[in-house]
Amino acid sequence: MEYIMETGNALPKLNDSLLERYIHNFYGYGNLESGFWFISLEEAGLDSPDREEQFRQIQRRIDLWEKRGYRKLEDCRSFYQALSVSKSNEWFSKDPKIQQTWKMYIRILFNFEENKEFIEGDKKQQIKQIQ
Repeated sequence: MEYIMETGNALPKLNDSLLERYIHNFYGYGNLESGFWFISLEEAGLDSPDREEQFRQIQRRIDLWEKRGYRKLEDCRSFYQALSVSKSNEWFSKDPKIQQTWKMYIRILFNFEENKEFIEGDKKQQIKQIQ
């Protein structure tokens, strides 16, 4: 792996051409045929305070995206499981922990559908429809 210097620290150099392709072609997770699209800036998962590890996590993500065929949309469950994000097991189990970002989107969807079961319903919605 190549390294670049940033404020005196050597950081892994990302594959620039693959990163550029990812930026312009990857839309996120879901289904283009869905009746609802939620668009957000955040791509979660950079949970390490170590900048070098953050670069490695980004490269792993775009490498996996390349390996899976440069899809415009990914299936969230299978992508995060293939990425080995530890929390993915919590999010997609039979009794899931509510993922904080998705929670707000689920509530918006429930409100639009006039479904007032926000708490227990969030968990069921998370594993059934927001995949």
